[in-house]
Amino acid sequence: GYYIGGNIPESEPESSRFWEQECVKKMGHGATDNVYFPNGFDQAPVRKNLVELIAQRNAADPENTYVISTVE
Repeated sequence: GYYIGGNIPESEPESSRFWEQECVKKMGHGATDNVYFPNGFDQAPVRKNLVELIAQRNAADPENTYVISTVE
């Protein structure tokens, strides 16, 4: 779905389990090394702390790189 990133938990251990299930386990199954992880939709509020959540994930998982980007 296109809202999966809208459900990122903010506390442990839920956060690590979420990233493992929704992102890490999907690595290696696509045509590129990237995992597309959409965030948000037209009927949900903006996730104002998304930058902080991505920074926390990068600190918790140094083997991978998490970035905010666009499809392009």
